[in-house]
Amino acid sequence: MDKKNYITIYCPKCKRKVGSHNPISQTDTDCRCQKCNKRVVYRYKTRETEITDRPPRKTASGHRFF
Repeated sequence: MDKKNYITIYCPKCKRKVGSHNPISQTDTDCRCQKCNKRVVYRYKTRETEITDRPPRKTASGHRFF
């Protein structure tokens, strides 16, 4: 599948591009806005984006598991 068929995800707060979603995928896509430092979630079933706070770190290495 070409990259041109991907859905572009924008931050609802600052309208910046934060990522892309493969339409074949059946999972929600999580991205991080670099300007507002918020978590942007694209829900594939409803085709809506929502913005939430980033979850706290649970490991010492800095990985965040959504």
